[in-house]
Amino acid sequence: MPPWAWRPVAAVTVGTIAFGVLIDSLGLALTMIVSMTICALGSLETRWSEFAWFMAIMLALGLGTFIWLLGMPIASL
Repeated sequence: MPPWAWRPVAAVTVGTIAFGVLIDSLGLALTMIVSMTICALGSLETRWSEFAWFMAIMLALGLGTFIWLLGMPIASL
């Protein structure tokens, strides 16, 4: 059995905690960028050009869904 991969577990945990801590002070967009980048650091195989496209799509979906469609009182920037 292979050894436990702690790097991805730690990165996702820290990214989730960072999202909860930063959402009120940085707003949704910057918090999503920070937390997704932390999670991406969990893998040595991350392709940063593909990650940039993924982050742009997720930002558009996140802001579109929570700010404009649902009208949640979260600062966008």
